[in-house]
Amino acid sequence: MAKFLPTFPPAPYLIDTGTVRLSLPLTLNEVKGWIATLITLLLFLLGGCANNQYRDLSAQNNDPFYQEEKDKGYSGEKKLLDRIYQLDPGQRFFRCSPSFSTNPPKKLAILPFENLQGGDFTLNGEPITNRSEEEKKDWSWTYSNRLRRFFFAHLALREFELLGLLETDAILQELGTTSPKKLYKCTPKDLGKTLGVDAVIYGKVTHYGAHYYLVFTQVVVGVYVRCVSTHDGSTLFEVAEVRRDNNIRVATNPIDFVAGSIQNVIALRDLYVAKAADEVCRETVARIPVVKSLQEERRYRWKTLAASNQSIQGVKARLGTADNNASPKTHKVKQGDTLCKLARQYYNDGSRWKTIFEANREGIPNRDRLVPGQTLVIPQ
Repeated sequence: MAKFLPTFPPAPYLIDTGTVRLSLPLTLNEVKGWIATLITLLLFLLGGCANNQYRDLSAQNNDPFYQEEKDKGYSGEKKLLDRIYQLDPGQRFFRCSPSFSTNPPKKLAILPFENLQGGDFTLNGEPITNRSEEEKKDWSWTYSNRLRRFFFAHLALREFELLGLLETDAILQELGTTSPKKLYKCTPKDLGKTLGVDAVIYGKVTHYGAHYYLVFTQVVVGVYVRCVSTHDGSTLFEVAEVRRDNNIRVATNPIDFVAGSIQNVIALRDLYVAKAADEVCRETVARIPVVKSLQEERRYRWKTLAASNQSIQGVKARLGTADNNASPKTHKVKQGDTLCKLARQYYNDGSRWKTIFEANREGIPNRDRLVPGQTLVIPQ
């Protein structure tokens, strides 16, 4: 028979152990004390016993750097399963010119993005901010430049060389292109001449807002970008992407309904909008085809420049890391030699002439004519 322990006075908090029921006369302050104790214990378990090995700058292992990366697909690219799980079908568009692969741009400038949504944050299609006209202008630029910076950050991980945003903006301000209309009046050729780039990227913010229906919220961010050659004004590629970040709370009773509604209000905070903006830019960049020849050219160009830098070689000698076998091959140009001929000789592939050209750009004023007697570096 279960035993009951009487208490005096009667307490409102009961703990049923199955065999013994204890009545605990806890006050509100005592409850707060127990909660504080539990939080302190949790913080101790999560952070108090952290490993401090990261503070030691001596090597903890000898794993080699600069190995071949596995899973060469663009990291973080969404698959069909991810979109089904997140209830995010997306709204995708992509078109690419054949000239992008045959003659890809090496240096790009990302122009200011045009904001099609304005300077008010919308909820269910209606603005929820009460901003003046001047404030709307500031926030319109803020929203569009956030997308632009996210796009720049992801594209910077690719094989292209990017002109810095601050430098781009300084040149454009000097040109007087202080609005989308003024920017579009400036031809891509003139932009390429002043910015010193092979292509410019125009952008538009197509979606920026949220929807809220108690236990359901959705943050929507969309972007459209178009890459235009500054040499002939042709469109190299254009991409559009929309990210819908959905949150659905299951409610089986009034308490769940209220709690879910509160959680969804929190999910509308700027932090989650920024997360959706970052993801939509990552997906947009992921759709741009990888130019492997450009990757190789840049890699060998910097390796060659590093190999010819006297300061680097001096430090290398003091560190004792010199490796004669790792030095690049050289070729003394003979009459009749061409870059394509050398690429076939050393790589068995005439299309890799750009690799030799990039490694010796400073010494080859005319890529169609080599000077007999000059020495060229042949990257490995």
